[in-house]
Amino acid sequence: MTGLAITAWSAVSSHGVGAAALRPGAQAPDLRELLGGKGTKSFDRLTLLALAAVGELTDLPPDTAIALATSGSVRSIMDFSRQSLTAAKPTHVDPSLFPNTVMNRPASQCAIRYGLRGPNTTIGGGRAGFLQALGFGRHLIKVGRADRAVVGGVEEDAAGDPAAEGCAVFVVEPAGPAALADVLAVEFGVHDDKADSVGLTVARALDNAGVTADDVSVASASSVTDSVVLTGLFGDRVTVVPIAGLRGAAYAGFQVAEALQDKGIAVVNAMDRNGVTACAVLNVHGGGR
Repeated sequence: MTGLAITAWSAVSSHGVGAAALRPGAQAPDLRELLGGKGTKSFDRLTLLALAAVGELTDLPPDTAIALATSGSVRSIMDFSRQSLTAAKPTHVDPSLFPNTVMNRPASQCAIRYGLRGPNTTIGGGRAGFLQALGFGRHLIKVGRADRAVVGGVEEDAAGDPAAEGCAVFVVEPAGPAALADVLAVEFGVHDDKADSVGLTVARALDNAGVTADDVSVASASSVTDSVVLTGLFGDRVTVVPIAGLRGAAYAGFQVAEALQDKGIAVVNAMDRNGVTACAVLNVHGGGR
């Protein structure tokens, strides 16, 4: 089969929607207003973020798959648990709150609202989660389970800090004229030494992509540790996503969105605090805004 590519993307954060979400200073969107309000009363913020981002994508066929990375909604779990302790009886808990405590709530609601009947998967991988979702969506297409996939990462902040939450989603499908970037490689690794984990994973991704460090135009890091390693490999071509407050699986999605603003070979690396590393190599065609 032909190679796979990112053909569309959207993002929602406290800074705005789409490319504006990458630039601090834009006006934060009203998610319920963005979604039209109807049928969203019981949705928590995590689900609203995912629905708003996927809703910005257009012309998604019904057989589209979804692979969404998230840590789930701690706030929804705590709200539900609190009611079981403070209500007149534990059985007086509002049942409409329970679905928000389930980790796959955002992905399932996106499929229901937008009529997407392909494979539906939720991935919990911390900060490396989005790239794991990208790799999983890529695998679904390669083995013939889907013709295209929406892959993304979404997180809310349990303390209610809007700067720490967001959602970025991308359409991955066989490469064609609409391609924004070819997905050359997605690799994962874990090692007792975090620096080794980054170095080995990035080296394997470059090798599988068929490029060298000299070919790379920009490299995106997710933490101090992988920033140091990437700087050793790519020098001053290393960047950090401007929305530094983003947490968990959402962060790497915004790393990819930022990489799409340039042109050339891009390396996006994400590492969770437990040492799990994920690295994607993209050939960005430009015009990704």
